[in-house]
Amino acid sequence: MSQLQQYRYFKKHEKRVQKLLKKQASLTGPSPDLDLFYDLLAGYKIIEGLFHEHDTQVKTQIEQLQNRVRELEKQLSLGPENSHKPPSTSRFKKIKNQRVKSGKKPGGQKGHRGTAPELEAHPDAVVRYEPQKCRECGRPLKKVPDSEVQCWQVVDIKDGKSFVTEHQRVTKFCPDCGEMSRGDLPNESPWRHARKTFGPAVKSVALYFVGYQLVPVARTQEIMSDLFGVRLSQGTLCNFMSDVSKKLKSWEISVKSQLIRSTILHVDETGIRCAKRGDWAHVVSNEKLTLLAHHESRGAIAQKDIGVLPEYRGHLVRDGFKSYDQFDACSPFVL
Repeated sequence: MSQLQQYRYFKKHEKRVQKLLKKQASLTGPSPDLDLFYDLLAGYKIIEGLFHEHDTQVKTQIEQLQNRVRELEKQLSLGPENSHKPPSTSRFKKIKNQRVKSGKKPGGQKGHRGTAPELEAHPDAVVRYEPQKCRECGRPLKKVPDSEVQCWQVVDIKDGKSFVTEHQRVTKFCPDCGEMSRGDLPNESPWRHARKTFGPAVKSVALYFVGYQLVPVARTQEIMSDLFGVRLSQGTLCNFMSDVSKKLKSWEISVKSQLIRSTILHVDETGIRCAKRGDWAHVVSNEKLTLLAHHESRGAIAQKDIGVLPEYRGHLVRDGFKSYDQFDACSPFVL
């Protein structure tokens, strides 16, 4: 029988033991049963004291653990918004996908009708490209009715609002020889690649909000629609960013070379959310230039891919992040 079982047994039969002890005490003469009961009672008292001490220790440990749990929960609730922690320590919560799997392949299904941007019914300006004469017999076609008109529209911003220019390519048939003739388009006409495109003013404003002011794509959609009446899809805005990034390759190389030649550089990094991942935005700057670079890694791998610090030989102003220690050629000022 264990100590716990003995304790429970004596606790259960305590009153019975007390009655027997009183009964034996009233008897005269020596009684071995009385000695036995006294021994049992003394053992019961000892066990009760041990278990009382054990319960006190357990309660103390439980209270300490509860305090520790409350302290850890408080630490988890702390973030850059309500403490001195930097934004890079922010924890990104994974967003659980609520969609139910259908078993179908991703993308458009068979029989799905594609959609394209609708052309404006009333454009602000129309530019027509008509054939002046038949390409076969040379007859003038100015008064000949149109057989077919192909339309492209360019949406831009003019005087603070949307301005739509429609380009029309006219096809006509010669009444004498029956030959088809089409109007000639300008050699440089980027709007020919899609039925509806956007002009340089729209692209400049949208890129200013997304690329420089770091406004989210969805909010940039609202800004362009509310301020200028220009409706853009998120895919179109992403295409703007992709196109301009390709054109800025030479500028990026020039900025990096100027940063490498600087006397003093400041470097830092912060966490960002990208494609459902916790990525990093790295900054390298001096008094005139600032280079922002996105990378999946926070440490030295990212700096090597960016390509500034491995070639830098000046003074580096940074924090105590250990990955910067690998660039020994830089003279650090640790903040």
